[in-house]
Amino acid sequence: MKNLTNDEKDILIEIANIGAGNASKALGELSGHYIAPDQPELILLDKKIADSVFLMLGTKIVYGGVEISGSVTGKAVFLFPEKDATDLSNIVAGGNKHVSEATFKEIFNIFTGNYLSALANFLDIKILHSFPITIEAKPKEITKALFSKNDELICIRTVINLEKLNLSGFFILMIDDKNLEKLLEFIHKKY
Repeated sequence: MKNLTNDEKDILIEIANIGAGNASKALGELSGHYIAPDQPELILLDKKIADSVFLMLGTKIVYGGVEISGSVTGKAVFLFPEKDATDLSNIVAGGNKHVSEATFKEIFNIFTGNYLSALANFLDIKILHSFPITIEAKPKEITKALFSKNDELICIRTVINLEKLNLSGFFILMIDDKNLEKLLEFIHKKY
């Protein structure tokens, strides 16, 4: 990963904070609960340690993912422990215990769309995302899916917490070095 200056790190974190705040507000309105995103964290995620990072969420994880295209490319990923994903889907569906994968996919789509829209608007760039896919998987399977082209990815990880419900998961924006450089160029042009 390029050696980032402290200012570059701070700006990337602040942009992620704005995206997570907008996305959390939209999800909060949908769920009827306050969503509290933790301070985003900028990390270099190596394929060799990714399994242990994802294992923090448990042995069975619900994964939502999209490919990002436009001014920058990468992936956006939503990771929740299986139980938390089910509980979140039930809450959004109004207590319906027979929610489908489509409910979680729509939750992910709303969060991701708001997050990426805030990022695009803040930097005045174009960001599109693919139709979301969702799967239930083990950490090793998620690592394999995310690291198909690279051994290292730059990640901006935000932990999402639903206040008073003890539910949490990760939203991760993943880009490679080339797209980090592009993102930094957009930041430097704007600021």
